[in-house]
Amino acid sequence: MNVLGINTVGKNAFVYLKNNNKVDYISINQSVKVSEMLLNSIDELLMRNALTLSDVGCLACCVGPGSFTGIRIGIATCKSFLIANKDLKCVAYNTFEPYKYTIKNGDLYSVCTKSTLYKCKVENCDLKQIEVVDLNSADTECGYLIDGEVYSDNSKCFKKIAFNVQDYFDLIDEKIINKIFVSENELVPNYACESQAERNLKNGDK
Repeated sequence: MNVLGINTVGKNAFVYLKNNNKVDYISINQSVKVSEMLLNSIDELLMRNALTLSDVGCLACCVGPGSFTGIRIGIATCKSFLIANKDLKCVAYNTFEPYKYTIKNGDLYSVCTKSTLYKCKVENCDLKQIEVVDLNSADTECGYLIDGEVYSDNSKCFKKIAFNVQDYFDLIDEKIINKIFVSENELVPNYACESQAERNLKNGDK
């Protein structure tokens, strides 16, 4: 089955393609608007592998946490493909899942803002609750930073972990084998925290 992966939640966006056993991908630099380049990047990736969207059997969509706007762009794109093709399958995964095979046990961190991070504890390759923590309270000596840069001297204590495309597709293949598919209505964002607008509303701000 040909699989098209879409991840727009980080500083850079990615589209991945697994064509039988061949893996290819395109990185969309943060200096351009992902909303303008995503569909073009998908077209380019398919064309250089001599495929069309109708040849794709399954989508893999990252639902966050990460950039609120980026999450919505990726999910909206996948939803439109699913609505257009009712035979198309889709698996959803969160930001931390592709790293669980490498770490197995430990604390994973991802950039949220200049002073806060998303945190996820991994125990025996099982992901626990995702939460938002302040950088100064993060256990940097035992933590792994999975993407982006933290604008603080504290970030130098993190162990950096790189994305592994093979781990990514191992995760997707596992979900496909176990038939953990989602419909367009079940494809929902994982923001892991409230937006500034939600916090302002709760505080009575206009």
